[in-house]
Amino acid sequence: MESSGMRVVNFEIFSVFLLLCLEADIEVEAENQQGVVTRRLSDTVRTDLEPGDMEILKAIKEGYVRIKDITRKIGRPVSTTWRRVNRLVKERYLEKDGEMFRLTTKGEILVQISDVSREVVFKKVE
Repeated sequence: MESSGMRVVNFEIFSVFLLLCLEADIEVEAENQQGVVTRRLSDTVRTDLEPGDMEILKAIKEGYVRIKDITRKIGRPVSTTWRRVNRLVKERYLEKDGEMFRLTTKGEILVQISDVSREVVFKKVE
């Protein structure tokens, strides 16, 4: 089991990789030491999202998985939706499966973080 000092060192190393935009595989061992989760750093770090990208990710999470449905849900032109969806696929927030799209792990994490952040902001305002 890691000491808190070792966790700080790991956090510092992680921070350096983020600041220098370096790629790495991150392995995190479960507290009970019964398993390890591995993720690519690029899959856990948010890149530059355009305004409206989160709308697309949330629409797909809600079940709007075809371009025509996503376009209707977010109220944007089809060409804009296609451009954004293709970029989100390229940045690995989405995967394409035939005519349908689904969130990748990276996309799911971003939507969950967004939802939690929104809850915290609203709780502070109340």
